[in-house]
Amino acid sequence: MEDIPKYPPFLRGLPAFHPDLLLQTQEPLVRRLQDQLKLTDRQFTTYILPCLRNYAAYVHLLPASQNHHHRGAGGLL
Repeated sequence: MEDIPKYPPFLRGLPAFHPDLLLQTQEPLVRRLQDQLKLTDRQFTTYILPCLRNYAAYVHLLPASQNHHHRGAGGLL
């Protein structure tokens, strides 16, 4: 029944993932951020990582725009 086309078409939406899993997909950028901030591992884990987790939980897999660059799933991340 799911494969039968409907009108109007229904967009299925985006899957849900844990924020830590979303951040793992951006690991090179997170490491680069840590290197640029010149914080210890403990400082980064204490102060920066919670902010990144909260941001990932908030924007999740939302696209950044409808028609421009970063328009795909995860574009805001």
